[in-house]
Amino acid sequence: MHPYLNYVRENWMKPGEYPPVGLILCAGKPCPRRRVHDRASG
Repeated sequence: MHPYLNYVRENWMKPGEYPPVGLILCAGKPCPRRRVHDRASG
């Protein structure tokens, strides 16, 4: 996820835009956890 977020930040973002956020979603039961990846979470 981090390589993709870094690529988007470096190549697609325009000045003043919020940094990209990656979401990992699961379908079905049980869904053990949901995670949000961003540059600050490491």
